[in-house]
Amino acid sequence: MEGEGGAAGVKREDLVAGAQELGVDLDDVESCLSLHPAVLEVAVVGIPDERWGKIIAAFVKRGAPVEAEELNQFCQTSGLANFKRPRRFVFVADVPKSPVGKLLRRQLKERFREQTQAGFALRDS
Repeated sequence: MEGEGGAAGVKREDLVAGAQELGVDLDDVESCLSLHPAVLEVAVVGIPDERWGKIIAAFVKRGAPVEAEELNQFCQTSGLANFKRPRRFVFVADVPKSPVGKLLRRQLKERFREQTQAGFALRDS
């Protein structure tokens, strides 16, 4: 059976690398952010970072205007541990899912990698 929309045999740890290494449960972070009234959908992944090696990034589909600083503050005041807070918020038009509704984190990581390699700003489309 294929996982996360990728090739068979790909471990979840490989898809969320960084977050697992930090001992972060992605579901905790997603649950926290999903409680914000402006967030329609959210997926959290580990992404490469020049300074830290890997950081946690939240890909957010907005239902109302909201900025990264407001979401960061929301995470802080909601009691989410500092080491679990996303260091980057990426606003997306959609959060990719499989036909059965499973988050396709691999696609988000690939989208992030392609856009950063091309030098594009990560914004809503």
